[in-house]
Amino acid sequence: MLQPVFNYRGIATDTVRIVVTDVAQVFTLAQYASNGIPAIAAFITCEDQGVRYCFGGETPTQGAAGLGHVLAANSDIYLNNPQLVQTFSFINEANATVATIQVTFEFDIGTDLS
Repeated sequence: MLQPVFNYRGIATDTVRIVVTDVAQVFTLAQYASNGIPAIAAFITCEDQGVRYCFGGETPTQGAAGLGHVLAANSDIYLNNPQLVQTFSFINEANATVATIQVTFEFDIGTDLS
């Protein structure tokens, strides 16, 4: 299987493992910002169960008629815009499943990550 190649524009930080729940979540400021400066992008991998996600303040919902895009297990998405990173909300695709996502945030070159 071919793996995608990503053209990172900045500095990648440590990867964060997030357990997805049956309640919609967003990234915390501590996760997507460094010294108050927000990430410019994020690379997200869905490991084991599907996840529904939305942007811009919408809240994803579960089920066959759920709201939001589906990030299937063993797939990934690259968010290449700070607004997308800051408003990315996510929930388990199906009730009572436990999905896990791995997220690497990206910052402008020169950002102080200490």
